[in-house]
This record gives sequence, C-alpha cells and structure tokens, in this order.
Amino acid sequence: MKRFLQNTLIFFLLLFTLFFVLQYIQEIPKRKKIAQKTEKNYIKWTGFKKASPNTVFLGSSKMYCSINPLVFDSITSLHSYNLATASQSLIESYYFLDYAITQHPEIKYAVVGLSQSAFNEIDYYHALANAEYLDKKNKWNFIMNGLGLKGICFQLIPFLKYQGYIDLLGKKKNAEKGRWENGYYRDSKIIDSLKFDNELSNSNIDTKINLERIKYMSKIVELCKEKNIVLVFTRTPLYPKLHHSMDFEIAFIDSLCKGYQTPFFHDYPISSYNKADFSNQVHNNITGAVKSSTFLANWFVKNIVNPN
Repeated sequence: MKRFLQNTLIFFLLLFTLFFVLQYIQEIPKRKKIAQKTEKNYIKWTGFKKASPNTVFLGSSKMYCSINPLVFDSITSLHSYNLATASQSLIESYYFLDYAITQHPEIKYAVVGLSQSAFNEIDYYHALANAEYLDKKNKWNFIMNGLGLKGICFQLIPFLKYQGYIDLLGKKKNAEKGRWENGYYRDSKIIDSLKFDNELSNSNIDTKINLERIKYMSKIVELCKEKNIVLVFTRTPLYPKLHHSMDFEIAFIDSLCKGYQTPFFHDYPISSYNKADFSNQVHNNITGAVKSSTFLANWFVKNIVNPN
C-alpha cells in the first residue's frame, strides 16, 4: 500500500511537471511579445496603470472594438480608458472594475457593455490571462471567489486553460491587424458581407442565458453605489442584418436595468451603419467605432454629465 501511494505521488508530480513544461513552451511566443511590448493584454493593463481615467469601459471585445476613448473624450471632456477584454463575462467585469477602482480612486463613471455572452460560460483562457496583470490579492480573490473550484483547477493545471488555444508552433493563424489606443482596438478590416449573409441564413440564433450570472450584474450595481460611481450599461451595435434578430437580448437587458434603476443605452441607430463599419458580424471596425463612440458620448453628455 505504501509503495502504491508513493508511485501515485510520483505519477502526479511527473504529470504536473509535464503540464508546466508544456505551458512554458506554449507561452514562449507570449513572453517574446511581452518583451517586445506588443502582447495585447500587456499593452492594455500596463496602459491602464499609467493612465489617469475618471471613466472606465468594461465588457467583451464588442466594447473594445466599438468604443474609442479618444472620440468619447473629445465630446464629453472626460478622461476614459477601455478595460474591456476578450470574452469578458459579468464575473470578470465585476472583479476588474473593483481592481480598477483600487488603482484609480478618481474613477467617477463606469460603462459596462452587456450582451448575451456576458451572461454565459467563462472563457478561462482569457480570464486567467488577464488575471495575470492584477496584483496578487486581487488575482487570487478573482480566481478563488469569482471563478471558483474550476478556475483554481484551470490555474493549477495549465493544460486545461489552453484547450482550444493550443498551437504547437506558437503562431496564430490570424495575426492581429490593428493597434491599441487607451484599451481600444483599431481594426481596419471590413466584413465579407456576402459570406456572412450566407452563413446567417443557414444558422439558428442561440437565445440561452445563464441566469446565475445576473447576481454579478447586481454586484456591479452595488459596488458602484458603494463607491459613488455613476454606472451605465450599454449594448453595442451588431452587423445590420443580425442586429434586429437579437432584439430579445435588448429586451432582456432593458428589463434588468429597469429593475436595478440603472441607465441602459442601446440607441445606436442601426440605419446609420453599413457593412463598411464592421470587421465581422459583432465587431465595429475603425469607422464603426467612431459612430458608436459618438452616439454614446452625445447621449452621455445629455443624460449623465449634464442632465437637464
């Protein structure tokens, strides 16, 4: 029995060693990019720490592709930073906002992007990649209390969090074309509308929402009340032919916001957009972001900064 336990222990030690060796190899390109200061999360989080924002944007890639702080600030005279991250769920939005406030107590406004994806499953790869840039206290608070046991396992067994992202050559098939400014991603691509229209006609709209995530929306509301921060939720525009097929999403979020008595801006006039404003079905490109940032900023000045 003793020998069996020893062999079992040796097996798991070797297994964990293998996991960490694989992680080390997998992250070689990432470390090179960080050394060159070109890795996207490094750029976003180091930029945030150096900034002095009184307004912060949170949400998924829909937010960091749609809201350009430079355009927003030119209209509102605020100082904003886009802290939205890839596949950001409401859990991440809550913990990242909490961290943002500790880093920059001068924050007065928070704008959180909501969509169906914010209420659904967590992308542990992206969540943990961003957690690396928090201080140790906030990082482990996020992992243990936010992500729970599954998050701890993904953190301790690196192979798990790389599921779906393993690339043995360490190269991305689709290299990013654009640059980051105040957390906003400048994307110059234009959607292949013919290809997308064909895909849309043969697809079904997923309307599933994880209702357990709603409690983190409540936590964000309470955090902002506690810190005397004005909170606004928004839902950025989608490619015109997809936009109205997701009306159920706007209705659902609107009902939640009314319950929390929190402003919800979604009046991005879709008739003002065309295919040249999108890089794909859910992301604005540079021209679309100018429009979205302008619509949000004008509403923000009238309803939040200088309400009548």
